[in-house]
Amino acid sequence: MKIPKTKIRATLDCLAILAALAGLMGPPVMAAGAPENGLKLARQWCAACHEVESKTVSSDAAPPFAEIAQRRDTNWMKSWLSDPHPPMKGISLSRSQIDDLTAYIQSFAPPERK
Repeated sequence: MKIPKTKIRATLDCLAILAALAGLMGPPVMAAGAPENGLKLARQWCAACHEVESKTVSSDAAPPFAEIAQRRDTNWMKSWLSDPHPPMKGISLSRSQIDDLTAYIQSFAPPERK
């Protein structure tokens, strides 16, 4: 069975249009979060154990946020905060709170880790 040239041309035209539209959309964008809101959350939920600002002190068990930002990427942080493990088991954050807190922690990261 031979496919008519008009159908082939119409299919190629449709594919070209779809490709152009996909190019206009650009890459998917992850929620960036608001670091200033993350700082507020960090002061509320994290400062008892973590060093969340340079003037606070962390416990031996909880690393400072600057150290976390040096060692962990955004995806790891979001995953950890979505399902916190002991001793953080009493914390339940919304997605936007996780985005905000992650954005704040990432503010300590060197440029190549952001």
